[in-house]
Amino acid sequence: MVGNKEILENFSNGEIKGKNATGSLFIEHDTIYSYGYHYPIARRVSKNKYIVNNRKVSQTTSRHTNELKRILVTKNAEYSEVFL
Repeated sequence: MVGNKEILENFSNGEIKGKNATGSLFIEHDTIYSYGYHYPIARRVSKNKYIVNNRKVSQTTSRHTNELKRILVTKNAEYSEVFL
């Protein structure tokens, strides 16, 4: 089973497809979504540059977003927070 952290790591490594065991966190092309297409967590702009959604929705989605930001920081990736 693929967990949330693995999906977030995969996204930060350039993966363009994947989902966690429940399908609540998934990657399609250069975007990672939480609980459906209505909430993109982040978009990959280039290899090491991202746009991260700062719209607050739920505690779980906030955890997904915060974990992704931590991962990006450890990889020295650039990200901007915007309202998507």
